[in-house]
Amino acid sequence: MYLKSIIFILLALLPFTLKANLMVYPMSVQVTADKQTNSTLKIMSKSDTTQYIRVVLKEVINPATPEEREQDVANWQGQGIVISPVKFALPAGSTKTVRVVALNAPEQERVYRAYFEPVSGDVTGKNSAKSVQAQVALTLVWGVLIRQLPDKPHIALQRVHPRPGITNTGNVRIRLRGYSQCPPHISDDKCTWKAIPQGIYPGASMALPDIERQKPLRIRYLTEDDKPLSLTLP
Repeated sequence: MYLKSIIFILLALLPFTLKANLMVYPMSVQVTADKQTNSTLKIMSKSDTTQYIRVVLKEVINPATPEEREQDVANWQGQGIVISPVKFALPAGSTKTVRVVALNAPEQERVYRAYFEPVSGDVTGKNSAKSVQAQVALTLVWGVLIRQLPDKPHIALQRVHPRPGITNTGNVRIRLRGYSQCPPHISDDKCTWKAIPQGIYPGASMALPDIERQKPLRIRYLTEDDKPLSLTLP
């Protein structure tokens, strides 16, 4: 325990340097089996030396919930999506194009993260003898969100009883923006909305404890092209 405390104190005193040796754009893409939209990523070198990059693909289970976790995906399995290439050299100042390909059309949206990790070239251990006053370089790992969409996206919500809330019964993520229980004859722009700026994925539920069961519930959300719409749930 004493040794661990000493190590922790030494690490806390080290002057860390965070290096952004590469950039990835865009940081979020969507892919479908029949039409690949934004299915290429640009990896841009910000280093003055050649870097060696590997891509680690993980599927996100229960996204945007407290139970969210990541599961390893083997690129050679031939299911879901494939990223190519998964290992490459990135010369100084260059840009590399990486493709994201959907192999099939899922019944409901699936979510992945692709991590772009520079592989360290210093495996000789020559730097291990430096004093604790030396700088420690931390290289950023970039995680890109990948949404694999079904052929026919369908948006649907359902109220949950007896616990007040909603469930996404559609097959794609819904970008929620607010909810209201204003009377049906009142237009959206006249309603008083309570903000819920988050996404809800297929099969997920969200509690709305302050709503009244006997009144209709109106949900405002954004379409993929950022157009505000609303759904009224009885």
